[in-house]
Amino acid sequence: MHGPDTTRPEREQEHDYTALWQIEVTAVSPRAAAEQARAFQRDPRSDAVVFEVSTDGEPPVRVDLADTEDQPEQQTTPPGRLFPSDIAVITTGAKPNDLVAAPHNGFKLDRGVLADSVDAESEDDEDCGIQRFGDTPVEQIAGALLHAENSNALQTPDGVDLYALKLVPAADALILAIRESHDVSGASLDRRKAAGLPGERQVASWTIDSGWLSDTGDRTFLGLCLTLEEVCTIANGLMPALRALLDGEQLLIDRIEQPLNVLTYNLRGRQSSTRYSVQDLAEWDADTTASLWPLLIEALETGEASEEWDGDRQRAFIVADGAERYLAGQLIQARTALLDAGSVPAEVMPDPAGGFEQHLA
Repeated sequence: MHGPDTTRPEREQEHDYTALWQIEVTAVSPRAAAEQARAFQRDPRSDAVVFEVSTDGEPPVRVDLADTEDQPEQQTTPPGRLFPSDIAVITTGAKPNDLVAAPHNGFKLDRGVLADSVDAESEDDEDCGIQRFGDTPVEQIAGALLHAENSNALQTPDGVDLYALKLVPAADALILAIRESHDVSGASLDRRKAAGLPGERQVASWTIDSGWLSDTGDRTFLGLCLTLEEVCTIANGLMPALRALLDGEQLLIDRIEQPLNVLTYNLRGRQSSTRYSVQDLAEWDADTTASLWPLLIEALETGEASEEWDGDRQRAFIVADGAERYLAGQLIQARTALLDAGSVPAEVMPDPAGGFEQHLA
């Protein structure tokens, strides 16, 4: 088995730090405030990137991530090179240029637990190799992975499941897939359905053919461990893709649920922006909805409300990027509910110029 060059540049000494981040938001409830703060954290365009960082025995330091002038020169890892402290084992059969270093909360094999589960007496034990899990390399990988999971020898990230899906024998390959666990996906299923998104779990996958094994002739327990550790590296390489899918979906749901940015001034006289739905902005009140209707229609038609502030409340309204149709849908829903209940006359809640249909496309 051929391993890559493991020569590693010397690292600076690491320390334990406490990083504090805070932001002022205006919201209708503590939970809404927390959701707004979380949205700012996850928005790659946000300029709220100032932290107060401290460590034992040292005064706090203010760090602005938007300031690139004082960043020290970083040592970079050559493309395709993985170091032992980044991953559990240096892999060889996989394609290193397509992989990333394993995160701390990643897939990892516990060799001790695996040894107990197969009664391995040493690394050279030939009765405990991967061949015991099937006749072909594909069957062996899938069988060994299933055994490692069932025996708790395979550590997995929180909220993520790992699957090996065998293809037809003629394909001589399997698909390694990671996806949200049932517990995690179940918690967000209602929000997905309400946003009109599919209820299926997000999946990231990789195809492994029969020639992927590093050394198909290694029939020892060590060979079994190295093969499963290569599987872990592939799975860890898929994690950024899965996280990107989930983060993108969350941003889309936030945009669907809260299509309006409301600008106002906080107690310190600083302008702040808060995300709202039409219903939350109008506080579920018929008179408030009717009074806000001209401004909301103007925001829908032009992308933002007029230059006039909203009376004494000092607010202005801007449609979030790409959220025009979601705002139109919420306006239709709010108006329909109020008219059906007889709460307001139809003439105080007119259609936008050209009708709602043009904004729903």
